[in-house]
Amino acid sequence: MTDKDAPTQAVNQPAISSDSQQTSLLGSMSHAWRALRHRNFKLFFFGQSISLIGTWMTRLATTWLVYRLTHSALLLGIVTFAGQIVSFAVGPVAGVWVERLNRRKLLVWTQAAAAVQSLAMAALTLAHVVNLWEIIVLATLQGLINAFDMPARQSFLVQMVEDRNDLSNAIAINSSMVNGARLVGPAMAGLLIGAFGEGWCFLVDGVSYFAVIASLLMMRIKPVQIHRPTSSVREQIREGWDYVRTFRPIRTILLLFRFSA
Repeated sequence: MTDKDAPTQAVNQPAISSDSQQTSLLGSMSHAWRALRHRNFKLFFFGQSISLIGTWMTRLATTWLVYRLTHSALLLGIVTFAGQIVSFAVGPVAGVWVERLNRRKLLVWTQAAAAVQSLAMAALTLAHVVNLWEIIVLATLQGLINAFDMPARQSFLVQMVEDRNDLSNAIAINSSMVNGARLVGPAMAGLLIGAFGEGWCFLVDGVSYFAVIASLLMMRIKPVQIHRPTSSVREQIREGWDYVRTFRPIRTILLLFRFSA
């Protein structure tokens, strides 16, 4: 190598290093979203992202509507409690029943029921005839729907992601999707409430459920044999509580959620 060639090599070397870094960065980003390679999970991701934004819009709109109608913090807490307590009470039984049912069909039905609930809220609010008791009843209905929808949606991830090596990545993406919607949904709801009122938030939420239903119907899911357990629902619930009580990592996580709520 001559002295004339040395400067040329020195100039070209940083460019090669920069290209390598860029390739490595793109490869890392691609690896972080690798679960989206699966067609079923990709459909779920886009459909559920739209629906979750609508869900958070409804949550903010409901609290704003109740306080605007009653100006009572106590009644606002009662409405929130009505939805949460049903999910808490029915959740263990619903989780057992989900194992006995077809997850995709169950999710289609829960999403359709949630759409009806949101559209009913939209119709009552836009017609200016909504009252507190109707809001409590519809909030309770939504809590009942969520009791079946949440365990079905979480267990359905296993069927959407065929490669078990990508399952943990799918769970992480799903959590990021929920937290992202938690930021975007209330911001959009605030703008919509200020411009048009709470009823339009409920309407947007009701329509957004059709994105999830469409994504579920478009999926190509391999048929899974549903095992019919011989034990009763009560016995399975007891087994679940015994597992939580004796398995320290799960018990610690649940206690952490309990005291951070």
